[in-house]
Amino acid sequence: MSEDVEECEEEVGEKRRASGHDHLILAMSYVILGRAIKNEYLALGTIFGTVGATLLATGGKKEPAPAAKPTLQQIKETVKVNASSSEEEDLMNSIKNFIAEAEKESKH
Repeated sequence: MSEDVEECEEEVGEKRRASGHDHLILAMSYVILGRAIKNEYLALGTIFGTVGATLLATGGKKEPAPAAKPTLQQIKETVKVNASSSEEEDLMNSIKNFIAEAEKESKH
C-alpha cells in the first residue's frame, strides 16, 4: 500500500516540476460506482436536479378555480339566527331590513 502512495507522490512531483508550478493543486472528488466524480459536477447535478424536480412538480395542466360567491351571500347562508323571543325577532327583522335597504342603495 505504501508503495502505491510513494509512486503517486513521485508522479505528482514530476508533473509539478514539468509544469513549472511549485504548489500542489488537489481536486476533490468522490468515488461513485467505481468512478471519480468531481465536486463541481456533483454540485451542478444537485442544482439542476432540484430545479428540474421543482419544474416537474409545479408544471402541468391548471384547473380553473371555482367561482367564489359574493361575500354578502356567503354571510347570509352561514349566519342563521333563531330568535327565542319576539323582541329578538323584531331586532333581526329590523337588521335584515336595514341590510336590504343598504344593498338597494349600493346598486344605484
